[in-house]
Amino acid sequence: MKSEKLESNTLFDCALELDQENFEDRKSEAFSGGFEIGNKVNDYIYSLIQKKAVDDVSSYDEMLRNTIIPNSINLDSKGYMGHMTGPIPKFIKQLMNTITEMNQNVVKVETSNILTLIERQVIGTLHHAYFDKSHSFYKEKMQNPNVCLGVGTSGGTLANITAMSFALNKMFSKSNSFEGIAQEGLHNALKHYKTEGVVIVGSERMHYSIDKAAKLIGLGKNSVVRVRTLPDGSIDIDELERVLSSLRLMGIKVLSLVGIAGSTETGSVDPLVRLSDVARRNNAHFHVDAAWGGPMFFSRKHKHVFSGIELADSITVCGHKQFYLPVGISFCLFRQPDFALHSENNTAYQCKKESYDLGRYTLEGTRPAYSMLLHALFSIWGRDGIEAVVNSNIEKAREFASLIEQEKGIELFEKPKTNIVTYRIRIQRAPHWNEEKRREVENLLNTKVQKEIFRDGDGFVSLTELKGRNSECYSVYRAVFCNPNICKKSMNLIIDKQKELFEKYLNSYLEKCFQEPVLEV
Repeated sequence: MKSEKLESNTLFDCALELDQENFEDRKSEAFSGGFEIGNKVNDYIYSLIQKKAVDDVSSYDEMLRNTIIPNSINLDSKGYMGHMTGPIPKFIKQLMNTITEMNQNVVKVETSNILTLIERQVIGTLHHAYFDKSHSFYKEKMQNPNVCLGVGTSGGTLANITAMSFALNKMFSKSNSFEGIAQEGLHNALKHYKTEGVVIVGSERMHYSIDKAAKLIGLGKNSVVRVRTLPDGSIDIDELERVLSSLRLMGIKVLSLVGIAGSTETGSVDPLVRLSDVARRNNAHFHVDAAWGGPMFFSRKHKHVFSGIELADSITVCGHKQFYLPVGISFCLFRQPDFALHSENNTAYQCKKESYDLGRYTLEGTRPAYSMLLHALFSIWGRDGIEAVVNSNIEKAREFASLIEQEKGIELFEKPKTNIVTYRIRIQRAPHWNEEKRREVENLLNTKVQKEIFRDGDGFVSLTELKGRNSECYSVYRAVFCNPNICKKSMNLIIDKQKELFEKYLNSYLEKCFQEPVLEV
């Protein structure tokens, strides 16, 4: 600063010249800056703390314009079709600035005031969308500080962890002289309830945050039991019944049966009605992970795919996926208003008993007032607007799947249930390889193609590994349709680029290993 004496209040007046214009009209630009991140590591290992405060921020402004923004991931690019965060509506960007200005902390009323009521209202609105209780139910429960219809979290992972943690606290709640697991811990809980162990059960497509939950609540990763899936990616109910029968014989309790309403890997959906029945018969908490598919329930045309979600004991829904909010807002909803009461936390200075403080039930303490963003979306887009966006996404995914099926040498791995399409390029003619060798080379080439396209920044489809019917592994492209700027032209461009690179890499591989002539793929 120019003054010899550094005045604290003047530090708050520094302002960058960066504005919304820097992010306009990026739809036709490259997906990314096009560099290997490993080559940039050494540029970012030194301390960032400047010794002296400055009043000229132009150098930082320049760095943002010339280095950071161009080399970030351009979510507006027509070639971006690989992950689950999308462009943000303009009114949400504007509101985000207001939320930042207010800087509210919804852990307690004293640091958020009316934003506490807004969050409870948003949670109640989501609760009604999925569980569809009566008007009188919400009139009585929505703003009742002594019950909890759900909690806001910073992501789907924490929402899933919340569900597992709260389910464990309810399973091993107070009983006779036992003060409950929240007070006495897992060891004493198992002893008091005379059980050999506790597991969480779901399909192979169950999100890895469930493994994190098991580790954090003291069960351990080995307590997560994954059941094989059918060819469409949904859980094999017959195999599930066999697994549960075996667990019963071993004296092991099932903490939760996890159903998937749109897996984040492939968009697959479990038979939720049947899973609900299985959970009920096994006295297990039924949790539905709808982090990806949750907003699709707002579509009258497609909500039948998620039939049974209303039978869940808890539901995870993400705002920063298909509600198009900034990263960092999700919810865990509870069917029963008293479900969270076994997990309440209180202190003398906040989160007091019978207070409206939201922090009584959240695993996190400090949280921003991001529920206001979903409140705005519900108010401005409405149900019809959300439905229109969801329907458009699914239509584009089906259009892309149709293009894949028409392409010689490209295999649709699973028919899309939602708006994620999985596929792979196959070798059409090759030397006398057995199926295992062919699969090995196809996996290698598909992986190389995906990496090169990402590095060049021309577009983006992600890659995953999926199992076949005999547990063999396949490297599979994963196209995610949550970017409204994707069009048929950009779909064809990415397919053509993948085919071109695959052919190039295949011929190079064959010439090197077998000295074979150029082959058609």
